[in-house]
Amino acid sequence: MSIIVQKYGGTSVSKEESRNKIAKNAVKLFKEGKKVVVVVSAMGRRGEPYATDTLIDFFKGINDVSGNHNLDLLMSCGENISSAIMANTIEALGEKAIALTGFQSGIITNDNFGDAKVLIQVIY
Repeated sequence: MSIIVQKYGGTSVSKEESRNKIAKNAVKLFKEGKKVVVVVSAMGRRGEPYATDTLIDFFKGINDVSGNHNLDLLMSCGENISSAIMANTIEALGEKAIALTGFQSGIITNDNFGDAKVLIQVIY
């Protein structure tokens, strides 16, 4: 079974119509016998509530720190929200889907916060 990895940026997942199109495409590929991985960015652009730039601005408005574990954690929130919403959208079409963080999917990085490098990548 071949694996299809699709990556969608923030503007591609910010609107319901676009998310539905992505989900329908993923389901179509799955029904064709493919394993499908959908990778999504945080929804939208700076100024929109879950966009990575908005979260960074909020964080640095309190204390301008870079290379910080807390900043990296915050930066992942938008992607976590998008992946949960996308998995739910796929499930609304009748297929099973699960949202995973990088760690949950088997990707392990070093602790160089702000510029981490992949150390281990488990392929399922």
